[in-house]
Amino acid sequence: MILDTDAINPTLTNLEITMINQQNSNLKKSLIALIATASIGGISLGFASEARSAFSPNGNTAVSQSQETLLAQTSGNLKAIGMSGIPDGFSERQWMNAQGDVMITDISDDSYTLKVEASGLVPHGLYTVWWMKEEGGSNTAGPAGGLPYNDVRADRNGNAATVIEVPKNNDYQMMAMAYHSDNQTHGYHPGENGVNSFGHLMGEFIKPNN
Repeated sequence: MILDTDAINPTLTNLEITMINQQNSNLKKSLIALIATASIGGISLGFASEARSAFSPNGNTAVSQSQETLLAQTSGNLKAIGMSGIPDGFSERQWMNAQGDVMITDISDDSYTLKVEASGLVPHGLYTVWWMKEEGGSNTAGPAGGLPYNDVRADRNGNAATVIEVPKNNDYQMMAMAYHSDNQTHGYHPGENGVNSFGHLMGEFIKPNN
């Protein structure tokens, strides 16, 4: 249950109100984790459990999106995930060392531009960037920035950077990066999960403040 701070007893201290707001924030993060089981063409991205541990450590019960909206922000982080498995030739420690940053670099009337920077990736590895959301009671996902603009290749040190443009009024909820061990992109779906497609990074899909 989301607690309404407007209806809180006025005798509560600022600290108590802050604690209630934090509970609401944790519930929002649980919702994000649950919608992360997105699939495209029946092939699961397989990120649900990792998203739950990364964004909702307290394991709170999810709530509907109508009760809690995502906060607008101009930068965010991507965390390493491993539910798709780990490709041959990499230890778990190496795989989970990856991280990323996302920032809004430009805002226009109808769209905004995101710069995605990541490190600890597979050297020379081919990656694609995806958005995920809940729609009509089911989970959906698609190429962030549209095709063919959602792919990026890491350099020899495992660093990568790409820029994508998305609609300003989008309702995306999560961003993910998938590694393709077959060195191929697969259009509107990421490939076969755990075989030639491995989810590597995930985080909230950031939105502009205005």
